[in-house]
Amino acid sequence: MLAYSDTNSAKPTLLFIHGLGLNKNIWNSTIQLLSPHFRCIAIDLPGHGESRATSASGRMSDYAASVREFITKMNLHDLTLVGHSMGGQIAIILSLQMSATVTKLILVATAGIESFTKEEGEKLKNGTRAIYANPLTDELLERTFFHARPEIKSLLMQEHLVQKRENFKKLSALITSSVEGMLDEPVVDYLDKIAQPVLCIYGQLDAAIPNRWLHPQQSVQDILQVASSKFSTCATVLFPFSGHYLPVDQAETLSEEILRFV
Repeated sequence: MLAYSDTNSAKPTLLFIHGLGLNKNIWNSTIQLLSPHFRCIAIDLPGHGESRATSASGRMSDYAASVREFITKMNLHDLTLVGHSMGGQIAIILSLQMSATVTKLILVATAGIESFTKEEGEKLKNGTRAIYANPLTDELLERTFFHARPEIKSLLMQEHLVQKRENFKKLSALITSSVEGMLDEPVVDYLDKIAQPVLCIYGQLDAAIPNRWLHPQQSVQDILQVASSKFSTCATVLFPFSGHYLPVDQAETLSEEILRFV
């Protein structure tokens, strides 16, 4: 059973799925604002957070299977999935697999909409392996999680620092295998199969999506246009002056958009 937090109310349920290398705590500020209106459950994916001891292959289908098992064991129905970054790609898979259970889908700075050629995918895999061949320096972590507010950077770095200290090889394998998993199991060609209403939110200054190394010519607006064209029912929102970690950086505005959508 995955580690999780639960507000334990009988209201409509939101299930929050974090991104790669993070944990359920990234949703704390957003959940605090939404809990008067919804039952809010946040999970730690296999290999992450308090589910760190659970093995993780890095395959998106395996992550989705773990979350699907959690949903079944918790007997959750009429469920809104909220996925951030890699968690959004997992949520997309679950929406396809559990259309009777998942009624709405909220994607926050989601992976899975940007397309990569085979050659680009190999470059990204090799680049990730090179970065994680040795323990990340504090300087690289600072640069990776650069953000306007120090408390945001501290939260985002926590999981990396804990795993770096405890077992860097395990962290390295988790990151590299999960990047490979996102690239090896693309979902962009299946987005038009999703019948549920979708809310897709990005920050205009997102430095992770689209990939600045491989797709410097693409913008966040381009990703939102793809989402609008692919999903059958999709509302899109662009937060100005915001980056990739919207659940922390823009918790209040994000919670307002979620409340309005759900």
